[in-house]
Amino acid sequence: MSEEKPCVRPLDVVPVQTGKQMAFVLRDPEGLTDEVMVISPLAFYLMALMDGSRGVLDIQVDFARRFGTIIPSDKIKELVSQLDKHHLLENESYRSWRNGIIEEFRKAPLREARFAGSAYPAETDALKKMLASFFEGVESALDTAPCAVVAPHIDLQRGRNCFAAAYSTLKNLKTPATFILLGTCHTPMQQPFCVTKKDFKTPLGVAKNDAETAEKLLDKMKWLGEDEFSHRGEHSIEFQVLFLQHLFDSADFRILPVLCGGFHRYIEKGESPAEDERVREFLQAMQDVLSSVENPVLIAGADLSHIGRRFGDGVTMQPSLLDWLREQDEKTLSFVEKGDANGLFEEVARERDARRICGLPPIWTLLELLPAGASGRIIKYEQSVERETDSVVTFAAIAWRH
Repeated sequence: MSEEKPCVRPLDVVPVQTGKQMAFVLRDPEGLTDEVMVISPLAFYLMALMDGSRGVLDIQVDFARRFGTIIPSDKIKELVSQLDKHHLLENESYRSWRNGIIEEFRKAPLREARFAGSAYPAETDALKKMLASFFEGVESALDTAPCAVVAPHIDLQRGRNCFAAAYSTLKNLKTPATFILLGTCHTPMQQPFCVTKKDFKTPLGVAKNDAETAEKLLDKMKWLGEDEFSHRGEHSIEFQVLFLQHLFDSADFRILPVLCGGFHRYIEKGESPAEDERVREFLQAMQDVLSSVENPVLIAGADLSHIGRRFGDGVTMQPSLLDWLREQDEKTLSFVEKGDANGLFEEVARERDARRICGLPPIWTLLELLPAGASGRIIKYEQSVERETDSVVTFAAIAWRH
């Protein structure tokens, strides 16, 4: 490991209050490891200086200039060593470790559950009991099964009411069915979309992939497989699979998992995603899929706004802010409900995605793929406030019928 000019990788950083002390929790945004590292504000400032342009002495000098205090070089080296141990530095050790994980995933026949035992129970009976509790007293808001659904991908307990509202609409669905799962990818992707042929394994069993259709798509568009590793650590599709397994026998459905990359590139350029040749090619291919697979249903795993201190906003969660946020979300959802993909994108782009609507790509894609004449309905909208970080995430259950 070179300590000459340490460079910290892009990380998920969450400030936490422990008693009277402030600390920062560092997480791997790629989901390569579930381990976290907790550091003090002082260490956080030192880490912020590790951008690959400074050696230990430079960091020591810059810190002294800022605070008038000299930090022993051994303390800085110790922090560098701890960051390296957690694979949080951009260096050869990290790249070798990451490549090994990528190769292991590439060879695996299954996409193993990543969040069993953390986001939900790893024990089958406990998971079944938890999911069943979500649906207690919940009736379908529709009298016929939908052709498309938007469901959250937030933590299962926080989103339980919206998850149940969305998936209860599928109770009367004719099977066998093919679910096209459009998930938000929370890590950077090189391409706008990514398909995998892997089956998804959870404590409820194995959800079979429509591998034949996936193979056809990958043969036609080689780039669709370039970001496949993103599927390994992404929860937005895994959570949808759990609900499908809860509702249907494994023999009654197939999944086609598609991760959607961020749309910030299009917002920055001031152009619609539909102007991207790869996006148009994918949409056309998916229209062919929808006309050829058995009983297709589109499902977007998508949350809406992310506001608050956890996301870098200097705001306080007051009723007036939450009321304003509801108004803004309702305006955005009006485009979604009526199937207006272009209107949705223009609305989000107009405000430069100030509300951080992470579900924009899968929702936009779903709207582009909706059958002609599909009628949409917002079933439930919720705001989940996290008081300890003074933050809020919003999400909704939406369904369309032919």
